[in-house]
Amino acid sequence: MLAPSALGALVSTFSEPRERGRAFGVFGSVASAGGAVGLILGGVLTQYLSWRWCLYVNLVFAAIAVAGALMYIRGGVPTSRRRMDWPGALLASAAPFAIVFGFAQAETAGWTSALTLGCLAGGAVLLAGFVIAERRVPHPLLPCA
Repeated sequence: MLAPSALGALVSTFSEPRERGRAFGVFGSVASAGGAVGLILGGVLTQYLSWRWCLYVNLVFAAIAVAGALMYIRGGVPTSRRRMDWPGALLASAAPFAIVFGFAQAETAGWTSALTLGCLAGGAVLLAGFVIAERRVPHPLLPCA
């Protein structure tokens, strides 16, 4: 649920299309770099300290996020309050979950298993539903324009 919330925050924070594009670019690069660094750092911490240290690392990032949020909140009150796109958030969370679960089931149940194929197909349908829903709601998580 965190990724759709972050995308929703970007949409409501950056109203200019150029600024919004730049914000999504930064979000994408940080998210992908974080995934790569997280895997390497997790391996190093597990190898040389303990797997528990992988959990402690999150405290540093949480402290930075709280400090940034407090600075942003003190900056002012938004002029208008947008409604949360709950269907978009639900679809944006369920689609990747179904796809990843389908890939995970492929290892144990096989690629031709009904569960594997059902999850992968369901994830694709949910992803298409997300695109359709985002085109129709007044305040989408990911605007098309």
